[in-house]
Amino acid sequence: MTSIGAACKTNKPGYYGKGSVEVSKPTNDIDGPTRRLAISADKLVTQPFAGIDTVYDVLQYVAKTHSTRDALGWCDIVDVHEEAKEVTKTVDDKEVKEIKKWKYFQLSGYKYITYVQRRTRSMRLRGGCWIWA
Repeated sequence: MTSIGAACKTNKPGYYGKGSVEVSKPTNDIDGPTRRLAISADKLVTQPFAGIDTVYDVLQYVAKTHSTRDALGWCDIVDVHEEAKEVTKTVDDKEVKEIKKWKYFQLSGYKYITYVQRRTRSMRLRGGCWIWA
């Protein structure tokens, strides 16, 4: 088994330490021990970094550190194709044929917004502005 410290590629090499550690023994024969990341073995993580306490702080931090990277992606529905198919099913030991309508969605390519755009949209939404321009 590879520890997370050896497998993860981050901009802070060695940050995760030696990986996971056992923090409590199994309570029965079925369950395994409770494990946590070594750097948070003494208590659960309550915030990503010191000084980041609210969603606003998170938005400011990621906009500053990952400004031009893609934050959110989505596809728009370009077209909906409907197709009728005859389906055979068994009801009370008898085969019954039924026409079912199937919908297939044709999607656009992915569209993205950056972390800065995400922060801007959140700030506008918070201020009561629903226009994304």
